[in-house]
Amino acid sequence: KKKVSSSSTVGSLPRMGNAQTNAGTTVIVDQKETGTWSLLECLSEEKEQISVLEHMFAKDSKAANIALDTCLRNALVHLKTLRHPGIVKFQWHQEDSVSLSIVTEPVRPLLSLTGECDVSEVALGLHDLLQTLLFLHERCNMGHNNLSARSIFVSVSDYGWRLGQFECACDPSCPEGLQFIELAKEYLAHKQLPIPETGNVSARDCVGFRELLAELEGVWPELKSDTRYQSFQEAARQTLSVKFTGAQSPLRKLLNHEYIKSNRLVEAVQFLRNTTIHSKQEKDTFFRSTLTTVATALPSTSVGRHIAGLLLTPVMMAEPSLAEHLHFIFAVTGTDAQGIMTLEQSRKYVLPHVLSLYDVKQVRVRKVLLRYLPLYLHAMTKEEVRHLLPELRLGLYDFSNDLVWATLAALSHTVTVVGGDVLPGFTRRHIFHDSLALRGVSPVAHHGPPPVRPPSPPRIVPAVPVAASTASRDLARAGDGESNHSKLTTEEKRQQRAAKRAEQQRLREERRRQQKSSGLGATRKTDTSSKDSASWGTDDWGVQLDDADDAAGNASAITVSVTDQDRPQPEEEKEEE
Repeated sequence: KKKVSSSSTVGSLPRMGNAQTNAGTTVIVDQKETGTWSLLECLSEEKEQISVLEHMFAKDSKAANIALDTCLRNALVHLKTLRHPGIVKFQWHQEDSVSLSIVTEPVRPLLSLTGECDVSEVALGLHDLLQTLLFLHERCNMGHNNLSARSIFVSVSDYGWRLGQFECACDPSCPEGLQFIELAKEYLAHKQLPIPETGNVSARDCVGFRELLAELEGVWPELKSDTRYQSFQEAARQTLSVKFTGAQSPLRKLLNHEYIKSNRLVEAVQFLRNTTIHSKQEKDTFFRSTLTTVATALPSTSVGRHIAGLLLTPVMMAEPSLAEHLHFIFAVTGTDAQGIMTLEQSRKYVLPHVLSLYDVKQVRVRKVLLRYLPLYLHAMTKEEVRHLLPELRLGLYDFSNDLVWATLAALSHTVTVVGGDVLPGFTRRHIFHDSLALRGVSPVAHHGPPPVRPPSPPRIVPAVPVAASTASRDLARAGDGESNHSKLTTEEKRQQRAAKRAEQQRLREERRRQQKSSGLGATRKTDTSSKDSASWGTDDWGVQLDDADDAAGNASAITVSVTDQDRPQPEEEKEEE
């Protein structure tokens, strides 16, 4: 168990003997008011908020008051052994010759928070208190025997009602219990009220519960005009005539009363506390319609205290049917996304749970947090966002592409708060320039889209003709050059083409005459029906003349086959074709 020193450092147990308190310690209830305990609010060595029940012994001797010492020991034993959500949670205790101190979860007395609690939360508090009393009566076979408004505390973490002051807790139906009650009679809350001798374990608690309802009317005057609360109070009076059989407490039937059962806050909280036992269809119906309806009908303070903490847990955030219906929890009033809680309420009730969920390494939980980041980002300060950035960047290194995409989308929203330095490893510099700033126009004063520049006329590039042959290019460049050739008229171009064809025809005629005069391999076909009548040598020119074409004197019908040495150039062959 954790121990703290008795020195006067912050987090140590304070000493009240000289009416001095340590720094960071607040006295909530003084021992002089209760006669038993002083309630202190302080910080532990781990800087966690705790509550301390401290009793300072008399200076002469601890045994000066045996009854008081017995009651204090009885409270210590029951707080250490009883574990229930409706009982003040015990952490550890410390005792010496001067004082006895019990460290518990941070709690505040109910009577000190009446101005902060809404009347709609009374039904939920009474429901939790009845559940705690039934646990004592039916499971532990004992009674609290000191039930009053002073014995009820409110938890700082979830704002639920807790039962404390177990100085008189025992089984009043046995002889030992009756002797203890007689010994501790001075410290009973309702010692002047007659207790019916029915042998019931719950007899004194039924009386105490009836008196508690009367005390709450003085704290919340609105309850006097509530007909359902008055009916509930009448049902509590009738429990005194019911004998406890040992199997069921008379207080159990009060849980089914209309005042408790029809309360919307009780219905929502009970469903969220027992979500795991409900079917998928029941959860879908509750999250889709009932939850939003209840949240909008209740005060925003009640929603933040009792519903937000139950929704923002790893188990609930992993529910697929809930992820689509958390808008009312994260949104803040006064922004584009209208919510039900103000900025101060969101920082107090929602943001602490959200920041703690970033320590949970579950994909579903992280996706929900990243999805609603733009909504609760308004409630965070710049330093809080900077502190959260390293945890946000962890999603960039995950194997899930969806998580990487959601992380990048969420980081883009943080740029408006902390600037563009949200991604590490990048050196920022001026790459793009602002045309408006160069012209002396402020970009902030410019509204609307940037001015559109008219499109430039299309640039026409003339097509370059492909030269037909080397000879044509030589003829074109023979005059004043390539630039002058582009300025020739159509008639001049036609004359140049005719002269080129005449020159090519002359060259062919001259080549033909040279072939005839050489007499090498010129053979006439005498038999056209025989394919083997003409034979050619490897050194022959291979000039074959057709009889009909030769008789007609048509030179165009002559087919010339020459060797590679005398073959015309490719450009000339193309022109001839």
